[in-house]
Amino acid sequence: YFDQELSYNPTNSNAYLYKAIACEKNHNNELALTVIEQALQWIPNNALLILEKGHIYFNQNKFKEAIDLYLKALSINSKLEIAYYKLGFCEYHLHHKANACNYWKNIQDIDDFENYETILKTCNLTH
Repeated sequence: YFDQELSYNPTNSNAYLYKAIACEKNHNNELALTVIEQALQWIPNNALLILEKGHIYFNQNKFKEAIDLYLKALSINSKLEIAYYKLGFCEYHLHHKANACNYWKNIQDIDDFENYETILKTCNLTH
């Protein structure tokens, strides 16, 4: 379906994005990255595509690479709270507690996130 859509409309960022997500869900991260790279050739400043690439690296425990991508996505769209959330966890996994807390402070509503207890404990926040 995604390939067919892209043959008609090669700049459809949603088709690339969801194709990459489908590849990732099927445990094919390399293909997902290839799809994202193809998309970024057509649409180089798409924050959601860059964000998804960051997620792939995050899930591979490539936290430094993910940080670069999340920051790039935020430079395009500073309202992507999920990027702050993931940046915090990248820094947390790299044992940079202060950096993690600084990113998490940008999240308006931590209640929506599954790991919110970790955030509260790490940053000595109260609910």
